[in-house]
Parts: sequence; structure tokens; C-alpha cells
Amino acid sequence: MRGRALDSPRALRHGQSSEKQCGETVRTIDAATKEASPSTVRAGSSWWLLLVVFIPSVVRAPFSLDVSEYHAYAMAFLAHPGMSWPLEYPPTAILPMLPAAVPLVFAFAMASVGAVLYGVLRQSDPSAARTWLLGCALGGIFILCTRFDIVPSLLVVLALLAAERGRWSRAWAWTAAAAALQWFGAVLGPLWLVAEWRATGRWRWDRAVAAGGAVLASYGLAALGTGAHAFSSILWYVHRPVEIESLAATVGAVTGPLHLSHAFGSWNVLGPQMPAIRLVLVMAQIGGQGALWVRYSQGRCTLREATALSVTWLVLAGTLFSPQYLLWMLPLWALADWRPRWLVLLVCVLTTADYPFAFAILHTQAGVLLVASARNSALLALVGVVGGWRLRPGQSLAASGTAGRAVVADPAPE
Repeated sequence: MRGRALDSPRALRHGQSSEKQCGETVRTIDAATKEASPSTVRAGSSWWLLLVVFIPSVVRAPFSLDVSEYHAYAMAFLAHPGMSWPLEYPPTAILPMLPAAVPLVFAFAMASVGAVLYGVLRQSDPSAARTWLLGCALGGIFILCTRFDIVPSLLVVLALLAAERGRWSRAWAWTAAAAALQWFGAVLGPLWLVAEWRATGRWRWDRAVAAGGAVLASYGLAALGTGAHAFSSILWYVHRPVEIESLAATVGAVTGPLHLSHAFGSWNVLGPQMPAIRLVLVMAQIGGQGALWVRYSQGRCTLREATALSVTWLVLAGTLFSPQYLLWMLPLWALADWRPRWLVLLVCVLTTADYPFAFAILHTQAGVLLVASARNSALLALVGVVGGWRLRPGQSLAASGTAGRAVVADPAPE
């Protein structure tokens, strides 16, 4: 009976059907494996590349003058909690400096933050994560773990992604945290106001007041123990001369004679033309940021593009341009998918050429000024290309080709 049942036409058809289904399943699994394997290998390679990029900076950290300075601030604060604050940084900046009590611990802490930033970028846009990693390899390989600037950089990215999703409270909270560590985060406030107005039709000034109040409160708490010393970072910036690596120094070098001085922990330029140049750049800063806010409110660019342009213009039109400022801008460039890509990477290469190579090899301030001027010129050209294309009159997101990318133009309401 059993043998006849197995040899029946019905059983044979069932067996052929089962064999066909098994064959289709095997082919489906094989195809899925072939499709998944490249991405899996690529992801694994990216994490290994991340490790390779961070190793030189981790090794260099215990011998870095910046980490030594952080170490001194950390030890002074631990010896007298609440009574000693960083001289040229906001009081809250002592928090990421505390690991520098043991320099190698600080290096691994910054490397961990960098890994988190890479993971956040990769989750949002894998292409942006790869661009950021390549930019770090070319422009930040010696400074990633010797400065704490990667911490506010991560906070700004989190703020931007929260704003894109319409999570306004989170966006303002991340922005306040970034601004409490480094002043550049504050420039994003007006963009969040405009973005929420575009999404909801409301101006939420209460969020701006709350975020600004939180930052001011950090200064107030520090002032309870040290008085006016808590505001030393503001005075430091106001009285600091034009730094040799800034665009203002580049303009000063081509418009008249310069004198060099070493003060405020850096080489600076002095000259009869410098006050006028500073005034022009202040006006350009205000005008540029205002024009960007207006253009964004008109839908001429996405939130990612506006954020990247705002922070970049803040750095470029300022009187300071230290190499670590690249860490502020690079993830925003990657998220905004700035093109041409070769010009972005050229800025990164010239940043490394400036520091540490120009300082270590040329041994002359004139050489540093020359390399920094090349970097500033390339960045100015990049801003001109990106800003000129995205923000020109009559330009729209659809016409620019941005609307089809994974970039949110109008955030959803919270």
C-alpha cells in the first residue's frame, strides 16, 4: 500500500511541486546572498577603515600640546571643583576635557565619540558616512582625538537630524548642548525657527528663549564660584587678534604689509588694514547669514544645505580658522552632499597640509600663511559654487535636483 501510494500520479505531482518550490527558495536565497554580501563587506570594511583613520590621532594624543592643555584644565578642576574653568572655552567645555586627566583615556573617549558619529551618519545616509570618513582621513587624521571638537560636531548632527524629523524640542536641546561647548552651535537657532515656521506656520520663540537661557545658565553656575572669570572665553574672543590661518589674514596679506605676533596661544597678523577687514567681514557675516535664512524660508535649499552653509560661512568669514574647525563642517558637508566632491576633498587635504605639516616642516609663519591661504581660497570657491547654485534667484529644490534625494526639505510637525 505504501509503495503504491508513493508511486501514484498525485504523489508524483506533489513531489515535483515540492522540488520546484525548493529550487525557487534556493535561488531566492542565493540571489539575496549575492545582493547582501557586497553591502555587508562594504560595511565591515568601513568600520575597519574607521579604526585605521583614528589610530594615528590616538597615538599622537599623549604627546599633543592641546591634550596637555586639557590635562592641566582637568587637573585644576578636579583639585578645586567649581572654582577653575577653561580660559578660552565656555565653562561647560570642562566636561569633555575631564577624561584628559589621563591623556590616553581622552584619546579613546574621542575615538568612541567619532564611532558614534559615524554610526549616526551611516544610519541616516551611508554615502554621507563614507564621505565623512574619507574627509577625516584626508583632513583630520591628526586632530580627531587630540581635540574635543568632535563632541559638539556630533551634537549638531543630532540636532539637524531631529529638526528634519520635526522633533523640535530635541533639536533645540542638542543645539543648546553644542553651543555650551563651542559657540558655533548657536548659529543654528534661526534656522530651526524658520524650519518650524515652514512646517507648522508658528514662530516658536519660546524654544529659542529656553535654549539660550540654558546656555546662559551654564555661565551663571560657573560664575557662582569664580565670578567674572566664568566669562573669560567671551573676552578672549573679543580681544583676540586676527589668527594667521583665517580668511581675514589671507585678505590682509594681499592688501598691505603685515606684522606677526604670538598671543592667545596662536600666531596672529597685525597691520593698518586689519580693522577695516574685520569690519567688512562682520558685515559679510551678518549679511550672508541673513540672506541664507531668507533663501531657506523661500524654499531655495534644504535644511541640510542651509545648515552646512551657515556653519561654513560662520567659520570662513570669522577671524579664527583653526584646523579643528574642519570637524565642525565636514559631517554637514557630507549630509548635504556638497559637490564637486573633489573640491571638498581638496579643502581637507590642504587642512592637513596646513597642520601639522606646514607648522612642522616649513617652520615659517609665511609658509603657514601661504598654505592656509590656499585652503581658504579653495573653501571660498566651494561656498561660491554651492551657494551660488543653490541660492540663486529663481532656483527651486526640484530644479536643483535635490528634491529626489533623501533630504527633508520641509520637516514634519512635532
